[in-house]
Amino acid sequence: ILAKAFNGAGILSWDKNDLEIARRYFEQSLALYRELGDLDAAAGSLTNLGSIASLLGKREESLTLFQEAMTIYERTGNIRRKASVLSN
Repeated sequence: ILAKAFNGAGILSWDKNDLEIARRYFEQSLALYRELGDLDAAAGSLTNLGSIASLLGKREESLTLFQEAMTIYERTGNIRRKASVLSN
């Protein structure tokens, strides 16, 4: 539940255009999802982090984060979510 709360707080911060705060919340959610072994949710956090990095002008970082999310979705067979990463 805490991981989802951090993710939700990240989305709210993103909506307010507070990208650095959003990034911190998504990093916290990512760490918890990894600890829980929830690969799809971790990949969602990676995708959010990639989007934030892109908005902050950090192209290389965003590409790395998107690639990691894609790798997870390929492993889990989540084609729909993989397609959502490609749209970023």
